[in-house]
Amino acid sequence: MARIEAIRRRLNSPERKTAPKELNVHGLTINFDERRIFVRGKEEKLTRIEWLLLNEMAGNAGHLMVYYDLLARVWGPEYRDDVQILRTWVSRLRQKIEVDPSKPTIISTVPKTGYIFNK
Repeated sequence: MARIEAIRRRLNSPERKTAPKELNVHGLTINFDERRIFVRGKEEKLTRIEWLLLNEMAGNAGHLMVYYDLLARVWGPEYRDDVQILRTWVSRLRQKIEVDPSKPTIISTVPKTGYIFNK
């Protein structure tokens, strides 16, 4: 029952917006229908987890995504407290999509809270 309720909450979340078919931001083009991304015109391959993470963040662009919410949406409710795994995957994603991963412009960190995908 708890799993069904968790899925229902995620699907009916008021902050979740319908993602556009394509999003262009800071040299990054995301095609949601084809599950493809282009970084400065060059196609970049993402792993399943990287895609799910990017999809969640880009689908909520401009909004703060709290650590536990991202973890529950991408990995499931049993991972809500595993912030280190999230930091690792966000770092890997930044390596692929940011111009300078040490100074991110697309995915901003809000210390001790979460991440914001900048529009």
